[in-house]
Amino acid sequence: MAEPIDSLVRIYRDAVKSLSRDLVAGIDLELGGRARTFALIQRSLQILRELDKKTEIWALRHIPQIYRTAQKDTIRQLRRFGLLRRDVRASRASLVINRTAIEALVSNPDSGFLGLMGKATQEIKNRVKTIQTQAKVLRQQQRVINETIARVGILEGQNLNEVRDALVDELVSLKDSSDLVWRPKLRSLGSGNILRNMADLPFVRIPTAVGGERHLRVDDYASLVARTKTRQAVTLARRSKLLQHDQQLVKITLNKPLQDDACWLYIGKVFALTRAASEEFGVPHVNQLPSGGTPFHPNCTHNEVGFFIENAPEEVIKLGLQRPPEWALNRTWPQVEKEFRGRGGILVVKDVNRAGSRFGLETGGRQRRRAQLEAAG
Repeated sequence: MAEPIDSLVRIYRDAVKSLSRDLVAGIDLELGGRARTFALIQRSLQILRELDKKTEIWALRHIPQIYRTAQKDTIRQLRRFGLLRRDVRASRASLVINRTAIEALVSNPDSGFLGLMGKATQEIKNRVKTIQTQAKVLRQQQRVINETIARVGILEGQNLNEVRDALVDELVSLKDSSDLVWRPKLRSLGSGNILRNMADLPFVRIPTAVGGERHLRVDDYASLVARTKTRQAVTLARRSKLLQHDQQLVKITLNKPLQDDACWLYIGKVFALTRAASEEFGVPHVNQLPSGGTPFHPNCTHNEVGFFIENAPEEVIKLGLQRPPEWALNRTWPQVEKEFRGRGGILVVKDVNRAGSRFGLETGGRQRRRAQLEAAG
């Protein structure tokens, strides 16, 4: 999975270099450089249009491929445990489910890969257009300055302060200038401001889990979104294939989080893919998880894997059937993360596991399953 993401990051990194090198280093707002300035601004918009096209090609090629690969891996896992149903054939319904899942991952305007990346590049395009407007206003200011000084400066007895006041009055009275430039900053608008705005072009702003904003360079943001969407593709493909073969439980992988975050609440826990399995085993449905399942957040490293209770060791079953705390279900990731930190972070996980070791197998569904396993053994 790393190789396709690396190829996407290279596409965005090249675009960042073009934006930074060609635009920031090359812009010149002096009188002799106006044509060059506007040519560079147009070039930046062209770079962003090409970037959108390359992103679409990448998504349409790699996300469906990752989805299909995950389904093949799931089939191999089922075969290894002797749970592969030989009579299963790809039905029209399953094909529609797969196609719908892939389309949502790729093209959903709010949460799909292309939708999220399109919003990021549109944010940059809007800033480019703002810079273009600022450059036009600056050019207009320069013209008005020259005209006003020529007109006011020839009046006998006028000093510099009076000339300056008359100049500002002229500028503020211009509709284009007064509408497009915040008046208290009118005097400070100049090439230095525009250069600073150009330097900020390759960055996008995204919300954080605990509130506030995070500034990321657009190639880093592309990597983050691609990792999230490809992992979601793996999760959805796995669920689809498991259900097709009558397997209704998944487990969150046991790898340690990159940071001590709320992922600890779900590690090793079992979740149901159907309502019937949720009631039978006394475990939550996957839809009750933050983000609807793995990945829980953009930098999440956890996956869902098929959980075959007939083949699992007793200690794995015991850990897996312990429910996460109720406050960690049916909530968004930011809400769970905030609660997790407010309750003491990693300490709350130890409390939950201690409670689960005493009470985790005592509820109806889990108790019935334990009796079934003992009778079979």
